[in-house]
Amino acid sequence: MDEKLTGFSIDNELINLICETITIINNLKIKYKINDQNTNILEIKKIDVHDKNVFYNYFQDMSNASSNYLNFKPHSDDVKDKLINNLYIWFNNFDNKIHPLLARTIFLYSVIFIYPYNSKNMSKIINWYHILLIQYDEYFALTSFTKTMFNKKSFFKSINDSYLNNDINYFIKYILKTLNSRLKKINIKDKILDTESYKLNRLLNVMDDNNPMSAYEIMEKLKIKSKETFRSSYMDLAIKKGMVLMTIPDKPTSRNQMYYKV
Repeated sequence: MDEKLTGFSIDNELINLICETITIINNLKIKYKINDQNTNILEIKKIDVHDKNVFYNYFQDMSNASSNYLNFKPHSDDVKDKLINNLYIWFNNFDNKIHPLLARTIFLYSVIFIYPYNSKNMSKIINWYHILLIQYDEYFALTSFTKTMFNKKSFFKSINDSYLNNDINYFIKYILKTLNSRLKKINIKDKILDTESYKLNRLLNVMDDNNPMSAYEIMEKLKIKSKETFRSSYMDLAIKKGMVLMTIPDKPTSRNQMYYKV
């Protein structure tokens, strides 16, 4: 992995932020009990995040379009493969040698430089970071993760500062501060987030930003075989919350029914 992207030193502020995160999580464990049979968490724990092929499969439909925020030219497939390979060599070597929060946040930072920045890519990258955190500690499932959780200006400033100063601490500290702030806001009403938010994020991340999709197309991307599970656990929830609309709302069960994101 490019040293430009990974140089960091552990200072007191970083130690305090990690300790704060651990304290918040431990307090959540005192207040809330996560069901050991929570299907969403069990599903996430089955994902082998240390397998490079699983990563490739998850990010296989990434877009090459870039925004003005991080206007890097898309890498060739050969360069992309090399970057991912180097990242996984580093991640599998260091995940048990430095604190998991550090390893996973450095992973997040590195992936941002592999794929062009745009809304679709960022949603998937943030969702993958959420998966990494939940595998470290399932209590991270109590809060939802979307790209909107980060202030765009501050987010890109942290990336820019880290890159120009060859010091990833700027980025890590910003992410941990944002993460801690979000975790502190969890209350009794948020218990349902460990099931709902993950399902909604997962559904919206696989749906096309511009074109309606059939139930079969979405189920295929979600790797769900049961139409009843798809309807009751995913689509009904998204429609109820106004996040997804039907192309034929008067005939919900029509064989020609398509769905699109709002």
